[in-house]
Amino acid sequence: MTPRNKTGPNPWPMPILLDKIVSPPFPPGILPYPIDIASETISQAYQTPVELFVAPALVSLAAVVGKKYEVVVRPDHIEQLNLYAAAVAKSGERKSYVYKRAVAPIIAWENRQAAELESKIKRAESLEKSI
Repeated sequence: MTPRNKTGPNPWPMPILLDKIVSPPFPPGILPYPIDIASETISQAYQTPVELFVAPALVSLAAVVGKKYEVVVRPDHIEQLNLYAAAVAKSGERKSYVYKRAVAPIIAWENRQAAELESKIKRAESLEKSI
């Protein structure tokens, strides 16, 4: 059987296996101060690559500004900002621990907002019952 990538008028290149890719190290000092320090601290504490923290941290930041800013590609073509990332590592590499630390500020904010909204809802319901 001939591999599919070698057939047809436009043969596909052979796929590059992920375990064969050597990425350059993440450059220290390019992130804003709190994220840079947190990434280094978490990386050292859990003995994980810095990128394992940086990926979800940057996605969290992107979620915060996603609908606040846009990119004007052309006057008739505007795109919202989106960032997708996947932190990939083998089982047992402490992905979950690092991920939880990276998204902790967003989770804390969501919890504060939920608590604030809950009290407003209860007040509105109480007011409605009294009318």
